[in-house]
Amino acid sequence: MRVIAVLLCLAAGSFAEDPVFLRVNSHGAVEWYRVKDGATVIRVARGEYARRPYEGKIATRKPQPFFVESFLIDRTEVTNAQYARFLSAEPEAARFVRPAVPGLERTEKGWRASPGLEAHPVTACTGEGAVAFAKWVGGRIPTTPEWEKAAGGVEGRLWPW
Repeated sequence: MRVIAVLLCLAAGSFAEDPVFLRVNSHGAVEWYRVKDGATVIRVARGEYARRPYEGKIATRKPQPFFVESFLIDRTEVTNAQYARFLSAEPEAARFVRPAVPGLERTEKGWRASPGLEAHPVTACTGEGAVAFAKWVGGRIPTTPEWEKAAGGVEGRLWPW
């Protein structure tokens, strides 16, 4: 399981610690730095987006407008290094690690990301582990419409990258 941009906070006040303003990016979105795990989060503005039914690589049905409130979402996937920081701070969370999946290693002092895989997306955590991590940083998993708007933009692009 890949944990892809799983973190979400509805307002800056919902962070476990106050975020640090970084900049307004080239797309006009406000970016913040979340101190607890070192993530950059982006504010997605409230409003409608073109919601498409999932159809794979080709859209055959017309998108429908769908309204979403403003939210913050991680700019990138949760990394092995971020998840190792969580595991070291919350030792009981080790139950969320799938041991056969590379990326995380237990040490005498807690956890660390496997050398060379620090910036890679965490894949060794379970779905419950993703929820626990999100809660630890003061966030939650995005809803389907939030994820669709963040990933596809207001135009509902199928392949925005």
